[in-house]
Amino acid sequence: MRIRTPHLAVRLTALLSALGLLAGCFVVADVDRFQAVGSGGAGGVGGAGQVDDPTRPSSLELTLRGMKPHFNQLVEFMVVDAKSFVQCRGVIDPISGPALDEATFHLRNAIPAENGPYHLDLYGDLNGSGTYDGLPTSTDIFRDHAWRIDPLADFPEKTFPHVANVVRVVFQHNTQFTDIGQPSRVGLDVALHFPAAAMTKYVGDLVEVRVVQAHAPSRTVGLYRNPKLPATDVTARIRGIAEVGDDYQIEVYVDSNGNGQYDDPAATGLDGGWRNTTTVIPGGPADPTLGIDYLFDPTQPSNVSVGEP
Repeated sequence: MRIRTPHLAVRLTALLSALGLLAGCFVVADVDRFQAVGSGGAGGVGGAGQVDDPTRPSSLELTLRGMKPHFNQLVEFMVVDAKSFVQCRGVIDPISGPALDEATFHLRNAIPAENGPYHLDLYGDLNGSGTYDGLPTSTDIFRDHAWRIDPLADFPEKTFPHVANVVRVVFQHNTQFTDIGQPSRVGLDVALHFPAAAMTKYVGDLVEVRVVQAHAPSRTVGLYRNPKLPATDVTARIRGIAEVGDDYQIEVYVDSNGNGQYDDPAATGLDGGWRNTTTVIPGGPADPTLGIDYLFDPTQPSNVSVGEP
């Protein structure tokens, strides 16, 4: 299944390109400024850090570095439980622009307290198919690059102090690939539509969408980021994250002033923030894998505080 923006025929989400687009204030981790004091993860204890509450989910702070080999490609990451079900999925579409070297993503409550231990899978869509197709071979070097961080805990280990119920991962691109296979989906797909005619004001701006369970603990199950919105219709798809009958909040953030940092829409009005609630409804015979078909309307009030991207 393809997750791309129609404006680029290039294989979306070159993992750190979009990620890289965060080279500004989109919280970039500088691990060198920390001493090696221990680490922890979801349900763990950080050596010299704080202690997790094992009854609560953990948030994920993911920083991608050095992803230039995946410029103008799609990059995808997945939080996968011990039974090989994807509990959260993020799509960068595509990685490009000045954020090639570093980009950070914040996903609140993305790692459930149950069904651990978890691992993090990510890949760069080198061949532009829109999905993971396996690692390069001796006869086909232009297949995907993929990695796994297992268990999903603060990484690199013993690099920074652990924060309670926050897993911080700083990933540096490398060629130590892992075949991540195809994990199982927990639900239906989410389709996000940004019509060009309605988005002219935001062309060239970073756009990020979070799909969050509408009930406590408000767990993030999906993320989509486009680092530079094109002047064409954009449709993105986040696969298998929406459970039938459940309610989800669609949170949209736009860096409206283009300064590369989060200016709280509720406090400053400089950036745009929107939140709408929707229920998962199976798509029917035309598209039975589709559960949420969301058409973004930027004319609604844009002063919602959705949190930094």
